[in-house]
Amino acid sequence: MEIGLAVGGAFLSSALNVTRLLKKLRMTLLGLQAVLSDAENKQASNPYVSQWLNELQDAVHSAENLIEEVNYEVLRLKVEGQHQNFAETSNKENEIEELVGRLTSDDAKSRKLTVIPIVGMAGIGKTTFAKAIYNDESVKTHFDFKAWIRVMLHSKSEVEGWKRILRSEIWELPNNDILAALKLSYNDLPAHLKRCFSYCAIFPKDYPFQKEQVIQLWNANGLVQGLQKDETIEDLGNQYFLELRSRLLFERVSKPSQGNTKKFLMHDLVNDLVQIASSELCIRLEDNKRSRILEKSLHLSCSMGVGDFEKLKQLGNSEQLRTFLPINIQGYYFLQLSKRVLHNILPRLTSLRALSLSRYQIEELPNDLFIKLKLLKFLDLSWTTINKLPDTICVLYNLETLFLSHCYYLQELPLQMEKLIHLCHLDISGTSLLKMPLHLSMLKRLHMLVGAKFLLTGCGSLRIGDLGEVHNLYGSLSILELQNVVDRTEALKANIKEKEHVEKLSLEWRGSIANNSQTERDILDELRPNSNIKELRITGYRGTKLPNWLSDHSFLKLEELSLSNCKDCDSLPALGQLPSLKFLAIRGMHRITEVTKEFYGSSSSRKPFNSLEKLKFADMPELEKWFTVVGSNAEVLTSQLQGMKQIVKLVITDCKSLTSLPISILPSTLKRIHIYHCKKLKLEAPVSEMISDMFLKILHPYGCDSIDDISPELVPRTLSLTVSSCCNLTRLLIPTGTANLNINDCKNLEILSVACGTQMRSLHIRDCKKLKSLPEHMQEILPSLKELTLDKCPGIESFPEGGLPFNLQQLWINNCKKLVNGRKEWHLQRLPCLTVLSIYHDGSDKEILDDENWELPCTIRSLVISNLKTLSSQLLKSLTSIKSLYAVNLPQIQSLLEEGLPSSLSELHLYDLQDLHSLSTQGLCRLTSLQRLEISSCLNLQSLPESGMPPSISTLSIYDCPFLKPLLEFDKGKYWPNISQIPTIYIDGEYL
Repeated sequence: MEIGLAVGGAFLSSALNVTRLLKKLRMTLLGLQAVLSDAENKQASNPYVSQWLNELQDAVHSAENLIEEVNYEVLRLKVEGQHQNFAETSNKENEIEELVGRLTSDDAKSRKLTVIPIVGMAGIGKTTFAKAIYNDESVKTHFDFKAWIRVMLHSKSEVEGWKRILRSEIWELPNNDILAALKLSYNDLPAHLKRCFSYCAIFPKDYPFQKEQVIQLWNANGLVQGLQKDETIEDLGNQYFLELRSRLLFERVSKPSQGNTKKFLMHDLVNDLVQIASSELCIRLEDNKRSRILEKSLHLSCSMGVGDFEKLKQLGNSEQLRTFLPINIQGYYFLQLSKRVLHNILPRLTSLRALSLSRYQIEELPNDLFIKLKLLKFLDLSWTTINKLPDTICVLYNLETLFLSHCYYLQELPLQMEKLIHLCHLDISGTSLLKMPLHLSMLKRLHMLVGAKFLLTGCGSLRIGDLGEVHNLYGSLSILELQNVVDRTEALKANIKEKEHVEKLSLEWRGSIANNSQTERDILDELRPNSNIKELRITGYRGTKLPNWLSDHSFLKLEELSLSNCKDCDSLPALGQLPSLKFLAIRGMHRITEVTKEFYGSSSSRKPFNSLEKLKFADMPELEKWFTVVGSNAEVLTSQLQGMKQIVKLVITDCKSLTSLPISILPSTLKRIHIYHCKKLKLEAPVSEMISDMFLKILHPYGCDSIDDISPELVPRTLSLTVSSCCNLTRLLIPTGTANLNINDCKNLEILSVACGTQMRSLHIRDCKKLKSLPEHMQEILPSLKELTLDKCPGIESFPEGGLPFNLQQLWINNCKKLVNGRKEWHLQRLPCLTVLSIYHDGSDKEILDDENWELPCTIRSLVISNLKTLSSQLLKSLTSIKSLYAVNLPQIQSLLEEGLPSSLSELHLYDLQDLHSLSTQGLCRLTSLQRLEISSCLNLQSLPESGMPPSISTLSIYDCPFLKPLLEFDKGKYWPNISQIPTIYIDGEYL
């Protein structure tokens, strides 16, 4: 307390005193950290050292927080002063101009000027100043040769290191094993590497992490220290990482899945070691739930999951926490985060330096959150649904890394982003609605901008030549409104070819027809990307020919290419020559009538499209044929097609003039074929026996009106066959080998039959109004059938004679009036494997005397019933294994609830129940196993049980219940005290 008062008084009296005090405290901390490092090696053999070490660590952590608080106030005054006075900027520009003049003057040449020193304290912009001079146009033209040189040297005495290992006290401990040997390796690390390695205890076993993210997290927590002149944090952090990797503490993912190509992990034994080394300062929430440990810990990760509030509420007292890193181990696309976490828990973590909320479905953040979390240096909001950042993010003067990638709904950044004076790394890739703010140029320390998008204007501020002066572009780059570029000279100034860190480039034209096609081609010629490019998208190009560089085989890393809406192009370039191309999409090229041999490359290209995996043609209304399969070129083209040995997926959509697709000569490696809205396309019998070599996983014709018959003679063997909106299809013979069949909106389908030996597992038929029966003898010919769906099939009156296959597990019957009302040949009670039953009806059913067909098997675990008047409480209670019940539009619901539901229920979903006015307290209390309750569109429901919900409930979801909503308001509503103890609460989609 006394130290705090002293520091506060010094701060108020003099900024100079604060600077001196900060320097003194930092020097003291460096000494303490050296003591800590030495004591850490001795604690294994001396328990008193261990106890003393813990107390000293607490004191050091408190001192570090104090320094950060004071440093923040110094930055705040600095930023506010800069924001009010821009004179310094113009002064620096004058200094640059003066120094450039000295370098290029005749006087400098006569005096043989060799060195001009730039002197100043660290962090004031010496390197930036030098780069501005180095890149000045006058300097470029004055000197014949230029070079930018940076020097990093490092060595270590190995002999002394091994002697220290031999003398180590750890060999005297019992139970020498591999872990003990690894502990020796850890003890031999320098102090700064020990801290960085220990931090990695937050990562679970087998978790692949990115090197760049680890370095950014280290830096945010002050673990990357000792920068040399002209050295960046990334350089030094990379050196730390490589040293740890050289000691085999980190290893590259051996069999990387898609997206894991540059990731690392720790071996299980190394992970055990890091848990010991971290001394419970770096933990995983799932492994450490004791409150004492949580209060002491500095860095924490947790596995993301549904309903995280119950787990995260333990962090309420973790005021010392510096890292909060939810980890998406299960691969969720989005998860919701409780409002109680955002408003009640996170604001209490005032020591946070690193915070990730990535993959949480957050639309807005509390406006005062960043005022409370003012020490943040690392903030990850990527893959959230946030639409606007609070203005208070601009008070994060220490913030160095900000991830906003794939925030699809984010439209703008706060106006005072230039206040983030320490921001070095900004990722805005995948933010399609975000407008590129001009004030980003005022972020002087920003040296890595990922996902930049430049909107060119014809008469104003941003022109394509401005891109030539932007050197910090990484990852993806989008250039829009290219129709505003006048000629190739202007395009050349963008210097796109020299931007070696840009891996994804998108070039987009909009609007009017080009005045001169050759000018358009010249402009695109000068926009050739660097050979490091991996993904390229060209949209709306207005020329008639694409440039030659597009098919240059020197693009060794180009894997994905998209050509869209190039409506005036009359030919395709020789894309088959691109050696690494995996994904190719060609859309909206309206003048292409045929895919010719030139598409595959020159005759010397013996293996065109050697790496191609996915090919898509879309919106090409004049495309009539893939190529001619007769004549002198047929053999060559057939050979080229079949040489595409990597292709697995073919998509053809909205090619309205295409009449045929020679499936028989397509590569046998194909696994997926999707054909959409090709109205003239017909299926053809094979011209050779090669079709027998193809076995597709998926075949999906959609909206192909000329297809009137599907049989094994016309389609290859297919595991999953989906036929949609083929309005002239009248007959379908299910091919042998088809395990899953989906038939959707085929209004004239009348005959459905099965080929011998079909091992079908699922059959889904929807909106086939003329189909009157299922295949005969289903029980015998489809013994493997597990799933059956009948939806909007009004002509079906009965199941086949003998009933359904005995192995059926899931049955959905929706809007089949005659089938439900008659219940002929149902015999559902004879199906010993049936676990899921869903019936959507129109309320026209009536009681049938001695209706044994309405008996259900006791094996049912999930029941969905909509508007079925004959459902009784007695029938429900016979379902002794039922776990979930979905009641939809049931007029008898009030009586069903009062008479009692099966006590085995763990989930109850009540939808669209206009006759439901209140929930029966007694009825709910009997459901002692109920864990999830969902109520939706019950417009007249006015009350919940006064005594509260059953204590077993862990999730409560209420949607579109207008009388209930105000009674459930967060922290205010009448029923909030009754439900606030429930771990997971959703009200109209908001996670409270």
